[in-house]
Amino acid sequence: MLRLFKRNNRLTNKTHHRSHRSPLLSGYHFAFFLIASLLLATCGLNRSLAVPLIQNLTPKPEIQPAFTTQPESTGASVAVTASQPRMSPLPTRSNTAAPATPVTAIVSPSLPLKPSLTPMAATSTPGVLATSDLLFISANRLLRWDHVTHYSSSLAENVVAFSTNANGSKIVLLRPRGMAANGNELFDLDLLDFSNKQTYTLIEGTSRLLDLALSPDGAWLAYQHRLDGRSTISLMRISDPANPVDLGPCEAQPADSCTPLAWSPDSQSLAWSDQRGLWVAGAGKGSARLLHSGTVEVPDPQGNTSQIEAQLTAPEWSPVGRFVLVQVVPDQSEASWQAVIDSLTGGMGQVLDSYKTSPGQVSVSWLPDGRLAVARSSDQEKQTPAAIQVWDVLATNPALLVSTGLYKFPAGILPSGVTSDTISNQLIYALRLDWIQQTTPGHVLFGVRQAENSTQSALYDLNLLTNSVTELFQLTPEIERILWAPDGSGLLILTSDGRALFTSADGKEIFNLEPTTGSAPTGFVWLPPTLRK
Repeated sequence: MLRLFKRNNRLTNKTHHRSHRSPLLSGYHFAFFLIASLLLATCGLNRSLAVPLIQNLTPKPEIQPAFTTQPESTGASVAVTASQPRMSPLPTRSNTAAPATPVTAIVSPSLPLKPSLTPMAATSTPGVLATSDLLFISANRLLRWDHVTHYSSSLAENVVAFSTNANGSKIVLLRPRGMAANGNELFDLDLLDFSNKQTYTLIEGTSRLLDLALSPDGAWLAYQHRLDGRSTISLMRISDPANPVDLGPCEAQPADSCTPLAWSPDSQSLAWSDQRGLWVAGAGKGSARLLHSGTVEVPDPQGNTSQIEAQLTAPEWSPVGRFVLVQVVPDQSEASWQAVIDSLTGGMGQVLDSYKTSPGQVSVSWLPDGRLAVARSSDQEKQTPAAIQVWDVLATNPALLVSTGLYKFPAGILPSGVTSDTISNQLIYALRLDWIQQTTPGHVLFGVRQAENSTQSALYDLNLLTNSVTELFQLTPEIERILWAPDGSGLLILTSDGRALFTSADGKEIFNLEPTTGSAPTGFVWLPPTLRK
């Protein structure tokens, strides 16, 4: 933030009676007066032309919480003075989102669930100095969309898949080439390098490559392809595309794929899973090793452990490296949960509160500092409210996970307009927490939905510093996926009926991307914030 300081100058004229004033002294006085006048005029001009470094920010009012409380991490008692919440009526749905509405504060789980009001301002769309652009494919074209100007540009034609490095300076493109003599489709693998604005061919006339994964530093490309009739994971050095290295075969899971391939933040390790377990390979270090098999130990109600066979899917590296988050899916079961695996030791820690039997019950996300946030829906049958659990991941702890806060939400947290008349249970409402993500330090955003009515949903802000929660605005119904813009400006909403909507972080702007994306867009990826020219 740039502060502009104004200087008030007051010119005071004092009359001095001197006899015998020399002409030279009068000249000095005149020169001094002339220079001072020019300086004052210049200061006034600079103030009139000064422009703040960050523009279009809505000032945030001073937070005056009704009470102070702490998340459950120590079990210590906390004094609470509760006040009644205010719930705004549900507005008629239109292109204008509902204004931010403060709702219940978070209370310690050891205390009665009494809602309380904590005023807080919604986050506004930041200035235009550093913003994120959106990449996607539409009608076999790679497009780049600017959410500030709503302008899109075509980066490449004839593209069916792509992958970008961490800063967006390099993009790998898979492009159809034609048909081979045996009737198989052929493709070219190209590199679009923005450092010199050139396109290079890495592989010419290859079979279809699956799950392209360019390393964060842009030096390596991992991909899956068919070799000798079986799926294989290969690794290519971008500077030496003629000599890729096969990391090993992939024994496909029921989905007939070993995707996704996941790079560590330092570009030194690649992880993926197949029906044998979780694999890790070092960049430029030969074949892969089985980090953890599909045999998983789980505790039983008596405190003992038993071993089960499961698939370890969807690997995702911690933002600080070393640890990999996976989904554990037991064989012949509809249940699943999350686990953290140490890439150095192979040790596994179960995320205890992530167990679910149906989609939408639990949302798990890495926080930028390497902690885990688990948003769990309420359970009317067990009379447990919706809650967010924050975990530290510690290699020195045998369980790997240590709780640093449990935030339970009282009955007052509901999308605006939803009242007890529309909910069957008066104490524990059937709420689902979803799409959890940290966009700014100390703030976790998440969605709240009424379980029986998907059209009742809203976006909330959990302030980890003040332990308060605020409803920001209501969300478009039928949400299938949310992608948060890395610059904190807003979110891309993908709906079940194929629409793509951009909503600003303050909910004041909703933009339909359909005229830009066309029909059936794919591969949405936000680029990191970059300075605008």
